Amino acid sequence: MKTLKKITLNQIRLQKEMQKSGLNLVTCGNCGCTIIHETKNKHIDCPDCLSKLECCDCPDIYFEGMIKH
Repeated sequence: MKTLKKITLNQIRLQKEMQKSGLNLVTCGNCGCTIIHETKNKHIDCPDCLSKLECCDCPDIYFEGMIKH
């Protein structure tokens, strides 16, 4: 059985692959909706709350520093 750490590391790897292809998986900084957006865009439009957000206001679902050693 895989450990939680191994599963999370795999998700981080997959998130990085998406980013390399020009897509990213984030959450809306306003309502928490999950959004796929093109990394070339400077703003993210939330399909749920209709907010127009800066990319820095929408955190990645998985990221390198999320695993505590």
